[in-house]
Amino acid sequence: MSASENRIAKIDIIRGLAIILVICGHNIGLVMNGNPYENSAGRFIHDIIYTFHVPLLFMISGYVEYIGGRGHEKTDNLLSLTIKNVTSLYIPYLFLTYLYYAERLLADRLPGIMLNGSVVLSAKEIVKRLVIPGEGASWFLLSLLIVKILFDILNKYQKDSNTKDTVILLIFFALFWLGFFNSKTKFYAQTAEFLGWGIFYDIGYLINKNRVDKISGGAKSIVSVFCVNIIAVGFVFFSRYGVDFVVKFLIGTPMFILCMLYLNGTEKKSIVQFCGRYSMTVYIIHGLGNYVCYMALSKVTNIPCLLLLLTVSLQILISYAVFWLYRHIAFLRWMMFLFYPYKFLNLIREQKGEQE
Repeated sequence: MSASENRIAKIDIIRGLAIILVICGHNIGLVMNGNPYENSAGRFIHDIIYTFHVPLLFMISGYVEYIGGRGHEKTDNLLSLTIKNVTSLYIPYLFLTYLYYAERLLADRLPGIMLNGSVVLSAKEIVKRLVIPGEGASWFLLSLLIVKILFDILNKYQKDSNTKDTVILLIFFALFWLGFFNSKTKFYAQTAEFLGWGIFYDIGYLINKNRVDKISGGAKSIVSVFCVNIIAVGFVFFSRYGVDFVVKFLIGTPMFILCMLYLNGTEKKSIVQFCGRYSMTVYIIHGLGNYVCYMALSKVTNIPCLLLLLTVSLQILISYAVFWLYRHIAFLRWMMFLFYPYKFLNLIREQKGEQE
């Protein structure tokens, strides 16, 4: 296996692990709401997951941005980049948001199902969800879209190549602190928190651009020791203040660097690599089926650990089944475009090119 193939496999593994942890974190929350161990090991594991799983997703997205965009400043204009980002993220966001909204509306009207607050059907709610996610997993897609658009704008209009990375990093750090204080005060709009995640995206980009993950020898050992110590500091803050943006930065960032330094891809395909390679399929299926899977399996068992394992496994199994259907059955191929609408645009461009 070549170095580039090994690097791509590593990316799939990290993204896959992060997606699986997202599913675990959401399902631990469901299990805790129905079982009397909210302040015990379940709560501790839930909070530990939340210290780094979303930062990993943003950093791997930024890392891949550099792989795919080494020359995009010269070859792609801002409009084409924005169209690509909107197609890749906003359409799946709408798909997930409104299907989840419809699911919640239906559940709210069924007897015997308790939700956290009543779900309202109104024109105002429908329009609001175009830009403000409700409950569920769709917020990540909208946040990543906003961060990517801002990153592309800053990357385009910072002309000085010597200071460009520093200026962009400082801007994202300022937005990070704005998001941190907003999470405490709720003074600004939700967009402030969305943009606060951009620091992780930019760090992932810089790690790849500056080849931090390729260091070896004594430098690798020094960086590793430094990362472990920063993680330890992060857990000290976590024990005192709980999960917040600072804790996520202190734990998530060095953890990503350690993963990139020591995690190696393999030729053998695994369920983790599947979740990473087809993360949008897994993420959307999870967002739509999380509550349904939990409700169905809670009728089978009320043992928290077993219920968690079965719920997570079922959501991944359903994701694989959907993937298998749109990959292997021709008349179901359209399903793929619900998860990856940019492939539909690529198909149109290819057909247009053949006609010309």
